[in-house]
Amino acid sequence: MKSQTQKIVDPQLPQLTEVMNTTFMRSFFQNHLTTSAKSALRHCRIIGMRYKPGRHCTVTYELLFTADFKSQILLTRIEHVEKLKKNRSALLARGAMWIPELQMYLWFFPHDPRLEALAELTDFEKVQIIMANLSMDEMADEKGCDRLEIVPISYVPVRHCALKITRNNHRVFAKIYADNRGQRVYNIMQKFWQYQKSRRVRFGVTRPLAFDEKRKVLWQQWVAGQTWMQFTRMEGLKRACVLTAIALADFHQTHLSGLPCYRPEELFHKLNERTKLLIRFNPDLQKPLAVILSDLRGSDSLWQPFLQVPIHGDFNYSQILFANSHPIFIDFDAAGMGDPLYDVAHFLTSLHWLETRRILTSRQVKLASRIFIDTYQKHVPWEITNQALAKQMAMALVCRRAYKAMRQLEDNTSGKIEYYLNLAEQYLQV
Repeated sequence: MKSQTQKIVDPQLPQLTEVMNTTFMRSFFQNHLTTSAKSALRHCRIIGMRYKPGRHCTVTYELLFTADFKSQILLTRIEHVEKLKKNRSALLARGAMWIPELQMYLWFFPHDPRLEALAELTDFEKVQIIMANLSMDEMADEKGCDRLEIVPISYVPVRHCALKITRNNHRVFAKIYADNRGQRVYNIMQKFWQYQKSRRVRFGVTRPLAFDEKRKVLWQQWVAGQTWMQFTRMEGLKRACVLTAIALADFHQTHLSGLPCYRPEELFHKLNERTKLLIRFNPDLQKPLAVILSDLRGSDSLWQPFLQVPIHGDFNYSQILFANSHPIFIDFDAAGMGDPLYDVAHFLTSLHWLETRRILTSRQVKLASRIFIDTYQKHVPWEITNQALAKQMAMALVCRRAYKAMRQLEDNTSGKIEYYLNLAEQYLQV
């Protein structure tokens, strides 16, 4: 359970304290969701949170009723009063329930008010019709369906959901979007897929199969492989870092056109906005963040990069699979043209995230970082300067790691944020 040890007070979201208290919410759900004493709520725990201070918070609960054999996933969303007025009619029209006592929306997975196709794709009969109409080669030889399995892989409420769908002996990956990003991501994946298919490169990408414009669903080939951590445990940290660095170096040297560009002003805006939210979450962070921001704002290497290449845009250990020791990159939502050190820094800071989980030790992170940087440098024609990489590391620690810790309201959120900001300050001393 993530919540009961944390006391988060947000004047713009006064009901936040209640929705984070599972004891309170268990009683609340018992009184509002059950109609029979035989269907008592046995179990209630928080399994996910998405929080923006002063704006909104979506909480995912796992509930188990005595009348059910398996748990149910329920979601609540609270919003600032101005946004509440703007979004209320649209969300209610799409199936969310309104709970006036706590001024919040409520819905049961898979009925997401902004992912209208999610309920269809988790319906066994409907998903078979959808897949047949798309005529994907991956399923072309399937004459009947003896076995169908649908498993949610990741779910970010009101934004996107990824599903693994197994039909007989074939598996596909379906990602449902709330916005129009899916078409752009499909086009980008097509470019990388065709490129790596026609050349000898040391990275792979998942094959895009189809994009369903009506439902905003991107269909991809399923990759059966080991996660980065599984491969590391089997083959060792050094080998994992070497192969990952070589793969990323090859990826950065692909010659592709037509990719969206990372504009410095957009990155600058993101840095400013996320800093403001961190300060709103904890005003004591204002002073250390002011020091970091002052340094980053004056960095020419960040806002005027020496080189722009194809980048993944969210390159971290969780976006890498290994198939027969061959690194496969997944999730191209943020791919485009940008500074190659942006990817390098995001991967290295993801190792610090593993350190906060006590999956890697501080010594292992330092060793892995050194191996990765040295290997990457040997396989690219451009020089990596310590100062330029340090700036990207600091920005990634603020914009990605500290911000994500706040968004998810993890255990010891404030302590983790302070840890990442201290690391950022250390990198800026290079």
